[in-house]
Amino acid sequence: MIEPLKLKPVKFKSKEYYKTKELYKNAFPHKERISLRLLSLRALSKNIEYLAMYDEDRFVGFCYLIMYNNLTFIMYLAIDSSLRGKGYGGRALDSIRVFTSKNRVALNIEAEDENAENNDQRIRRKSFYIKNGYRLANMDTIEMGEAYEMLSYGGEKVAKSEYVTLLKNFATPILSPFIKYAVKFR
Repeated sequence: MIEPLKLKPVKFKSKEYYKTKELYKNAFPHKERISLRLLSLRALSKNIEYLAMYDEDRFVGFCYLIMYNNLTFIMYLAIDSSLRGKGYGGRALDSIRVFTSKNRVALNIEAEDENAENNDQRIRRKSFYIKNGYRLANMDTIEMGEAYEMLSYGGEKVAKSEYVTLLKNFATPILSPFIKYAVKFR
């Protein structure tokens, strides 16, 4: 059995923060990124984890997790581009499952769209998650103008109300009223 990756909390302005910052900018389109400063601040809260991933001492990537009841939502997951295709993505998913123990795990991926420039990438990404035990959660959303499909691993399906509550808890009471405007179900 391959060892899970080592997960290390990312603190603002730490060595891990700067490693994840560059990867974050390269792995996610600008419109899908939230301020890393805000993410770091929110990770000080209970049920939110901002984690750098290591294979022994080698930085591999990072994940950002939000927990609500028995659900872990992977908000961000990125593997260093020089290490993609070498099994680290699957190891990262295994490590997250170990870290969150018996929780169900869910994430959103960009929906397939034959008009999208990166549709081939979207298809490969979906195939990767399905190969790693994820299944369609039958919850499609439009968030900040982008269409997403939810995939989940383990346990019962994710309820819409559960997902909205998870997002509202992440957004804090000040921002949570905007969730109903930012997230639409297809």
